[in-house]
Amino acid sequence: MKRFMKYLSTLFFAIIIGCGPGKNEGMISEDKILQASVKEFGELYSHFQKEQKRPAKNANELVRLYGPAYPSGETLPGRPDWMIAWGSNLPEENPTAIFAYSKNHKDGDPVLMGDGKLKNISVAEFESATKLVK
Repeated sequence: MKRFMKYLSTLFFAIIIGCGPGKNEGMISEDKILQASVKEFGELYSHFQKEQKRPAKNANELVRLYGPAYPSGETLPGRPDWMIAWGSNLPEENPTAIFAYSKNHKDGDPVLMGDGKLKNISVAEFESATKLVK
């Protein structure tokens, strides 16, 4: 019985001090959320272009038509820290150029390419890349 009580008190103590999953276990990182948002925005922009037979001119056009269906795509166009080449025909205009990117690009940050693909690039690659934003 003493051994069992010692086991229970040790188990209770371990639970109290936090022996278990780490703090961030099961949490999605901000980087993953940003990547998903950028990718979703690219899909949204392409979908608009196919459906409307022209590229979107601004964020309002996308939000008005798709806001409820694309909740995270709705936030990327409205972010002031992102540059987006509104009015660009994808992928015809330049599939290897950068279509959307953060003004504060850091190593490994995602950019949206003219072909609609998400790419994580270094600062050096970013600086030398062609950008569709005028």
